[in-house]
Amino acid sequence: MTSIREDLTDKRYAGANGQFPHVYWITGGSCSGKSSLADELSEHHGLQVMHTDRIASKLFERADEHRHPVAHTVWPVFKKGFLSWMRLQPSRLYEGIYEIFELLLEDILAMGTDPVVVEGMVISPMAAVEVSSMDRIVCLTGTDDFLRLQEPNHPFVKRSYSEW
Repeated sequence: MTSIREDLTDKRYAGANGQFPHVYWITGGSCSGKSSLADELSEHHGLQVMHTDRIASKLFERADEHRHPVAHTVWPVFKKGFLSWMRLQPSRLYEGIYEIFELLLEDILAMGTDPVVVEGMVISPMAAVEVSSMDRIVCLTGTDDFLRLQEPNHPFVKRSYSEW
């Protein structure tokens, strides 16, 4: 198994660079405003939106044990729900997300070449950098106060980040 550092060094998605000039990437933490920003961009500019958090389970289900070994092992935990996968070792979760990026790219290519905003936590920022220019990638973060205002009943914001 390769480590995150080795994956970032081998740049497995670099060959896809140039195939996604029509994609705007929005990634970031839970409740940071990714979906809201994507929906606003869609409404005001007529862009398609792909909400990756809504299709994450399908991406993980498609993970092949040979091509996506970490994602394949992370899936049983991921499908138990948000709080279950938050307890995964962060490096393992990130490696799984990095692996399924390949499947996400396949889905984006299938959408055609009209401009699209792709948003969600299952976007690997380091993989997005390999296929797109930096001016098309945004990573959002929310403060504890912002999160409590936006989603006061969400299980992730009932405690502060520091308590996790």
